[in-house]
Amino acid sequence: MGRVLKANFYYGAILTTILQKNPDAIPTLILADGESKQIYKMITNSSKHEYILFFKYASMNSRTRKNYWSCQFTFSKDDKEKLKNCYLKEKMPILICLLCVNTENFRESDIVILKYEEFEKVKKKQAITIGFKYKKHHFILYTDTKARDDGLHIETNRIEKNFDDLLVLDRRKDKRICEKKNLNDSKKVYPYSNKCLFCKKTLINEIDENKKIELKICRHCDITYIGKNDYKKNKDYIDIMYDKVCVIQNKLINRDTVSENNKDILYVVEKISNICPEDGARYKYEFINFGNYKDTIAVCPHCGKQFIDKNQKQNILNTMNRIYSKSYKKYIFKDV
Repeated sequence: MGRVLKANFYYGAILTTILQKNPDAIPTLILADGESKQIYKMITNSSKHEYILFFKYASMNSRTRKNYWSCQFTFSKDDKEKLKNCYLKEKMPILICLLCVNTENFRESDIVILKYEEFEKVKKKQAITIGFKYKKHHFILYTDTKARDDGLHIETNRIEKNFDDLLVLDRRKDKRICEKKNLNDSKKVYPYSNKCLFCKKTLINEIDENKKIELKICRHCDITYIGKNDYKKNKDYIDIMYDKVCVIQNKLINRDTVSENNKDILYVVEKISNICPEDGARYKYEFINFGNYKDTIAVCPHCGKQFIDKNQKQNILNTMNRIYSKSYKKYIFKDV
């Protein structure tokens, strides 16, 4: 008998809705393993790109709060491997289409469309949660916390757009935000902070596995924060991999945790200014003690380096060579 499987029914609903918005689309099933006919390659006559569509469905949870629902989607290791292979091998834009099924009234079901780049932010989770509050214009993709404000906002009208419009809208949005917040100005370095400089929400710590770079992410603004030194070393990579980047000062150094070897080094500059030549941070000033002789050195609160000028270097050398100062610390000098 030609029985209709539940997956066929729900995937057909997603596909039909998409075809209504892209009437010239030609879907091709590119992976069929048993019941899981969930990955399609989509070609349209009007689109500049081919697309990969990945389908998932899940039932909405009971409404525990007024005017709010949530839906949880489980991604197995096999699902993640399929997506990764498509992303690496096909090198096409991937759209993950999630059908949130209202079991009480199917007509009130919703389709959420994620880009693969958005899915990557939650792919370490075994299950991802989509939430929606009525009268809002976005779904909530929960990331590291259950707080709605920390979630990633996904526009509710993506299903109403054709594929090329989705990409164009995203590029315009990214460009507009970058221009408004001046994030593309690589010369602009913001102060170090654990909160987003624009929405003031707490940043999430992450590691770029390819370069082993420490990052801070604002899920609300979708901005990646990176330390100045890491950005300098990996500028080309960062500019390619991340859309919206905000360069910040490196984390403040706790002087008590700086190794004694580093405290023995004095960096020599032509003339002491108010700004560290390495980090661009304002100096703090400390004393070095040679008994009867004391001098002031400039210390960067970010990189922890100690700076003196050439005149100070000569005075310190003279003092270090005196008999009475031999019991005091010997410094190593490095020219900047």
